[in-house]
Amino acid sequence: MTVPQAGKPENLILQGEIRRFVVGVVAIFGVEDRETYKELAYKYASLSDRCAPLGFSKMGFAVPDYALAFYEGDTDEPEDTSDRLVGGQQKRRCAEDDLHFNFRERFSTHKCFIIGYLESLTSAGEPAFAYVNVRGDRICKLLYRGINEASAYSLADFATLILTGQGTPTKENRQKLAADYLFSLAHEDGVYDEEGYTRLRGDHVNIRLFPPLNQVT
Repeated sequence: MTVPQAGKPENLILQGEIRRFVVGVVAIFGVEDRETYKELAYKYASLSDRCAPLGFSKMGFAVPDYALAFYEGDTDEPEDTSDRLVGGQQKRRCAEDDLHFNFRERFSTHKCFIIGYLESLTSAGEPAFAYVNVRGDRICKLLYRGINEASAYSLADFATLILTGQGTPTKENRQKLAADYLFSLAHEDGVYDEEGYTRLRGDHVNIRLFPPLNQVT
């Protein structure tokens, strides 16, 4: 996965509700405690409009072939997490306190980066989309602003912009995000089986576990 970096996409001046928000990737840097990084991942993924399982993997290891894989340590033996689909419950409309971070989790929110996809309207009333990189301790500020404020605001004040555009993303846009950031294609393609999810690579929220940020960049 490409380490999130600022590119040169066009900034968006948005106004009104964020109509859709999908979490594609949660990158967690330097959090070693298993329960802490698992709960951070689940809570950030719960902000997504799309209900999906999580796939955990460490830096240097392949993304799980199946959405139900959880990698513990350096083992290749996955743990089945199929009983815990996350998201789709509109939690993003709540304030940060509603995520119920405990002390250890709150101390680590700045070590998390969420790669998300959003749809909204520009200040001119035109449909627009953006792929953004938002630090964990700032994401609720963005989502709260996009729900509760009628005035226009600059998206770049809240997030690092990865890709922006008018209307909806093209197939090439989605493929680029999948290749560069491991962002699931399912948020647009809608490929689901009768149980509500697929077991195909990429059709889940990717949780990537990294060493401390100063050891990676």
